[in-house]
Amino acid sequence: MMALYRTLSVFLALLGVAFAATAAFGTDRYPELAKKLPRARVAGTILGALVLAYCAYEGGQLLPGTRWGAFFYALVPIVTVLSYFFLDFLMARAFGGLLIVLANYVIQHAFAYHCGCRPLFAIAALCWGCLGIAFLAWPWWTRDFFAYCEKHSGPRLTCFGIAVILALPLIALPVTG
Repeated sequence: MMALYRTLSVFLALLGVAFAATAAFGTDRYPELAKKLPRARVAGTILGALVLAYCAYEGGQLLPGTRWGAFFYALVPIVTVLSYFFLDFLMARAFGGLLIVLANYVIQHAFAYHCGCRPLFAIAALCWGCLGIAFLAWPWWTRDFFAYCEKHSGPRLTCFGIAVILALPLIALPVTG
């Protein structure tokens, strides 16, 4: 389980850096990226279904000995299909959900496995989780942020620098504990 925790911690860091790199280096080369990526319906549906399935598993674990777990699993395909037809900005929402789930997992396991410098690690993971909450609650901000980065170079490099700084504790600290 410790290997999974370390792997997911690195994966969370790389996801954050990939988002920042897309904003920093992809928006000026591909201006249509700001409109298309947050609204990618098929990719968002697939990623969202995976996040929902994990959440159904966790919800079932919270209520052992009941029939709610099966109900949660039954809701995953229903919510996935309804989301495909009735929600906009699916990729931004699914990406936000993935950041939230990963941040929750790595913070919980950082304390279970005695990660080195846990407060710093938790703050870095919490920043990614809060960004995920923003993606989930206000997904159009993703589009607006990409559009802003397309026109202005200052926020692009600042965003990338902050992402790298937040990624370093998530990569280094789980293996130094």
